[in-house]
Order: sequence, then structure tokens, then C-alpha cells
Amino acid sequence: MSTPRKDDEAHAPAAKKPRKSPAGRKPTARKVQAAAPQGDEEQGDESPSRRDLTVKTTLYLPREISEGCRDAVIYLAGHPEYLTLTTLIERALRNELDRLQTVYTDGKPFPPRRRELRAGRPFGS
Repeated sequence: MSTPRKDDEAHAPAAKKPRKSPAGRKPTARKVQAAAPQGDEEQGDESPSRRDLTVKTTLYLPREISEGCRDAVIYLAGHPEYLTLTTLIERALRNELDRLQTVYTDGKPFPPRRRELRAGRPFGS
């Protein structure tokens, strides 16, 4: 075996530093899945993880709204909110969906769609 040259050591990959949270603190471990209630272990049912229940959605927003959301997330990223952009948007959409269901379907869920949503500009615009 040959001994490594000095210039080999200079090109060795550096050890990765742990990422810090936006507030400058070290990240803490977060629970992704809640503990199963007692008695469920026997059934062998595993509840789906949050990742299995979420989908990626791409949309366009007015710049003012997007920037305001990002500013709020950075401002509230630490204790006590630990706000993320996903959480902020999820809460806003859930509140608006609840409002629309109250107004149009007496608080019941909308019927399932029969076809996928068409991309592009809405009718009449």
C-alpha cells in the first residue's frame, strides 16, 4: 500500500457541518408519526405516515402574498410557533375550505370530483 500524498488530503471531502435552524439553534428531532394507541399493535395496522398523506402541489401566487408568507415564516420560525411555509399555507387553505363548505354545502365535504382539474386560466378571464 502506498501512503497518501499531501495534495490528496487537501482534496478530501470536508466533513459536513450540522445545519442550524433559522433562529440559529441546532435542529431538534421531530416526531413524524404519532405513537399508536394501545391495543393497535395486535392488529398489525400501521397508520400511514405524514409523507404518505401529502402531495406536492405547484401553484402561482401574487408576489405580495408570497413574500408576506415567507416573511411571516422567518419571523415565526422559532419558539413558540415553529412555523413553516407548508404549515402556514395548509392552515389558510383548510380555513378557506371550511368556510366554503359552510356556505355552499352546509358544512359537509364537497362531492368527489369526476375529472381532474384543468390547468390554465379559469373560464371567463
